[in-house]
Amino acid sequence: MSRGIDHLVHTVRSLEDTGAFYERLGFTMTPTADHPFGTSNRLAQMDGNFLELLEVSDPAKITEHGDGRYSFSAAARDWVAEHQGISALVLDSRDARADRDAFAGAGIGDWEPLDFSRSATLPDGEVVTVSFSLAFAGAEALPETTFFVCQQHTPEYFWKPDYQVHKNGACQISETVFVAADPAPTSAFLSAFADVAPAEVHGGVAEMDTPRGRLTVMTPGSYRARFGIEASLDLPSGPHIAAYCVDVSALEQTRAVLDTAACRFALSDGALVVPPDVAYGVALVFRDGAA
Repeated sequence: MSRGIDHLVHTVRSLEDTGAFYERLGFTMTPTADHPFGTSNRLAQMDGNFLELLEVSDPAKITEHGDGRYSFSAAARDWVAEHQGISALVLDSRDARADRDAFAGAGIGDWEPLDFSRSATLPDGEVVTVSFSLAFAGAEALPETTFFVCQQHTPEYFWKPDYQVHKNGACQISETVFVAADPAPTSAFLSAFADVAPAEVHGGVAEMDTPRGRLTVMTPGSYRARFGIEASLDLPSGPHIAAYCVDVSALEQTRAVLDTAACRFALSDGALVVPPDVAYGVALVFRDGAA
C-alpha cells in the first residue's frame, strides 16, 4: 500500500533557537517533549503531516546501531555533528511490522521495528502518553539520510486542531525535494520506500506523487533554476533533502508574517523561498495551496 509523507525530521543543535525561529515565521509549535532515547522535539502539526524539530538532548541515553537494530538517536547525533537540516523522511504506516517485511522483501531494509512511547502536552495543559511503532529503510545511495515509517497507536491524543492553526496560513507539507547529481538511484529507492510507481527523469527532475505529498529528486542545476539558490549550504555533498514545500492558505498573509519577522526570503517560481542559511540548513518554501 502506498505511503504518504507523515513528517520530516529537522535536526538542529538548539531546539530553543530553532523553535523560536519557526514561531517567528508564524508556526504554532507544540511544547517540548522528550524521547526515551536521548532526543527532544517540538512539532508544527498541519493537515495530516507535520514538521519535527529535533535535538540531541541527553547523549547518555543514545543506543548505538547493531544486532539488526537501527538507532534513530545515534543517526541524529551523527548527523548534527556535521550538519543541520532535514535528516529524516518519514512516511505514514498502518502496520509498521508489515512495512518492515515489505522493505525486507524489496531489499531496502530488514532492521527490527522500534516501539516507544513519550509524554505529550495537550493544548489545555493535560499530559498524556502517545505511542508509536517505526520501521526503517535505507539505501547505499543516501547514507546520511534516515528513512522510516511511523505507525501511530494513539492518534486521538496526538493530532490536535489547536496545534494546526498557524499565523502564516500553513496547511500541509506538500513536497519534499532531494538533490542528487544523478536523480535515478535516489528516485528508484524512494519509489520502493513509498510503494509508488517509478518516475522517469526529465530535465534533471524525477517526481513521484504519494497519497500525501510529492517526492521530488533533482540535479543541483534544476534546483537552482527552480528555487534561485544553491543546494550546498550546510548540507552533505551527496544526495540529500535540500528543500521542503509548505502549502499555505494565502501567500500574501504568509509574506506579511515573514516581513514582520524580518526574515530574508526571495520570490521564485511563484513561491516564497527562505534559503538554507536562514532556515537552519534547508530551504523552506511557502506556496499557494490553491494554485
